[in-house]
Amino acid sequence: MDEHDALNNVFGRQLALFRKERQVSQLSLSLDADVSTRHISFLETGRSAPRREMIARLSAALGLCHGEHQSLMRAATIGNGPRHRATLQQH
Repeated sequence: MDEHDALNNVFGRQLALFRKERQVSQLSLSLDADVSTRHISFLETGRSAPRREMIARLSAALGLCHGEHQSLMRAATIGNGPRHRATLQQH
């Protein structure tokens, strides 16, 4: 990942922040959201882009309020290009 990719990983940074604020490990989050620990890591580092369903599952697993969930949704569209925004809107 180059510097530009790291700066654009708004979603991953936001997810990691919410997770760490709640003192939840990647393993614990992965079990609660029924997703692999590797995928959580890839989301946080920007190697994978989330779909709407995944954002909902992660939000529920972390116990995020509606505003925090919406913040993650916005972060997913800010940090990714128009192609990913279209994916979020379709799903």
